[in-house]
Amino acid sequence: MTNIRFKVEDREVIRVLRSLSPKLNEQIRRKAIRAAARPYINELKAAWRAAPFNGDGSTRKAISATTRLNGPKRRGSGPGAPLWFEIGVDYAGKRGKERQKVWHLMEHGFQHKASGSRVPGRFISTRWVRKRGPAIARRIQAEILKFAKEVTG
Repeated sequence: MTNIRFKVEDREVIRVLRSLSPKLNEQIRRKAIRAAARPYINELKAAWRAAPFNGDGSTRKAISATTRLNGPKRRGSGPGAPLWFEIGVDYAGKRGKERQKVWHLMEHGFQHKASGSRVPGRFISTRWVRKRGPAIARRIQAEILKFAKEVTG
């Protein structure tokens, strides 16, 4: 999976989350992460479908079909523990029929043994993460505030 790490640094978000009970705090953060990540997952899928490659497009379609959100999961114990999530390619995904398992070669490149030359990677997911990372973080913060406002009234 393509790892994306975020910290919630907005003072208003931190203040709102501290005012809630630990269980409600975690529920709101989970809900916000899922809601905020949904459109970006579709963007990453579209980036892989439109990626320039020679040959059959079935691999790109398989990578696109198995791109998903992994998490949010708790890192640590207790309801106030930080949550983590990943957006990326699921190697165990059935929709790709195992063709997605070359993602790491297409993304990062590889050393071709017969010719001895290096085949460069395309870094499609990496470039996408660098470009969209701050927007995803802002969207998560906005969703946290929206859901907290719904709960508190």
